[in-house]
Amino acid sequence: MPTEQKKKHIATATLRYLRMSPRKVRAAAYGLRNKWVIEADEILTNRGRRAAGPLQKLLESASANAVKNHSMVRDNLFISEIFVSGGPMFSRYMPRARGSAYEIQKKTSHVTIVLGERDGKLLRRAAVRQTAARHTEEAAEQKTSGGRGEHKKYTSAQQEKALPKQKSGIAKRFFSRKAI
Repeated sequence: MPTEQKKKHIATATLRYLRMSPRKVRAAAYGLRNKWVIEADEILTNRGRRAAGPLQKLLESASANAVKNHSMVRDNLFISEIFVSGGPMFSRYMPRARGSAYEIQKKTSHVTIVLGERDGKLLRRAAVRQTAARHTEEAAEQKTSGGRGEHKKYTSAQQEKALPKQKSGIAKRFFSRKAI
């Protein structure tokens, strides 16, 4: 049967009732789709959002599910889908002026990660090599500069763009005066 296709292996993991707003979790999950699991893990490690921690744990759980339950190879895993949906909201009330009450919505999220497997070790390794080379170049640059955080040398055209424009005429006189 030449029309017979291989069954796609997918592994999922779901995080339910995460006590963060779905909008904030979506912002942390943005840009992870179609990334290799190793690359996505590195991105979440360096992402400075509170939702990155639970997302990283969920990614580890999904990859463990794929390896253990579906006999997939961890090096070939990528994030085929990641989506965040809203969960139930808890209502709390805050007293306001003239005896009224103001509702505060404590939002929750449900996050689902679907991992797929593809044969692309060479592509993934090339991406990892590029990031590793970039990190070594940055480290070498810091060593040569003495680690003091010296700025890069700019050409004259770049300096003109980088410097703020000087005010002239009435704007200069108006904004340089002391408050009366």
